[in-house]
Amino acid sequence: QQQQQQQTLRQRNWSHKTLVSTSSSSSTSSSFPSSPILKLSPLTLPSSSSYPTLKLPPHSPSSSPTKPSPPSPTSPCAPLDGEVAKLDSSLPLEKQSWYHGSVSRQQAEAQLQRCREASFLVRDSESGTSKYSIALKTSQSCVHIIVAQTKSSKGLGYTLDQSSCIFSSIPELVYHYCTHRLPFTGAEHMSLQHPVPRLH
Repeated sequence: QQQQQQQTLRQRNWSHKTLVSTSSSSSTSSSFPSSPILKLSPLTLPSSSSYPTLKLPPHSPSSSPTKPSPPSPTSPCAPLDGEVAKLDSSLPLEKQSWYHGSVSRQQAEAQLQRCREASFLVRDSESGTSKYSIALKTSQSCVHIIVAQTKSSKGLGYTLDQSSCIFSSIPELVYHYCTHRLPFTGAEHMSLQHPVPRLH
């Protein structure tokens, strides 16, 4: 009888294990009968092209403020400022670089056209009343100033029209009006500033 009780106990235990295992398996299968499998796709960041980007314009020399370039000399006939101080009034007229000799009025004007304002040269006058004339470049055109010959207590001298100053030589006259204003209406603010050397 004791053996029978043990056998029935074993059968009960066995059936209980079977029930537990089957119930657990069935519960597992029943709780997820046909649930879809969720797959996590890898996180992909949108490409940088989808975001609005601010692009600075490339730095170029043209975008920078332009600096004024230094003015280039228009012609070699326009000497630098301060050349008037280098004038030597003791040299004879024929050795002065600004004395152009027997050039015509048109040739003198053509040479002065390429020069700056207040440039000048001395040439032989074409009129019979005067021996020399000064060609001067103004802001608007070229003017020709007659150098008159006159007699003074010191002998023969040179002067400009409407001027009481008499000089013993043309270089002295030119040097004087390099540092003094010309005695002419319309040119009273001007002086002989930039001597134009003759072409060799």
